[in-house]
Amino acid sequence: MPQGVEWPFLLVIGFFTQIAQYFMTRAYQSDTAANISNLNYLGIIYASAIGFVFFDETITALATIGILTIVTSAIISARLSRR
Repeated sequence: MPQGVEWPFLLVIGFFTQIAQYFMTRAYQSDTAANISNLNYLGIIYASAIGFVFFDETITALATIGILTIVTSAIISARLSRR
């Protein structure tokens, strides 16, 4: 459960999440779903960085492998969809 100073951080993250959702919806309207959805997978990198910096979370080796797998598959998918 968040305590004290963690609440403002969560509120700011929630605010920016809503802004990101708005722009993601606009992006889906202006381009193909295949192109936009691949960018969506990069959010795991941002989430890990925010957790590490603001909440002192650790990124385990297994999590790093998972992140690299997701990012690699998104890159491969983007390249295959261009063909």
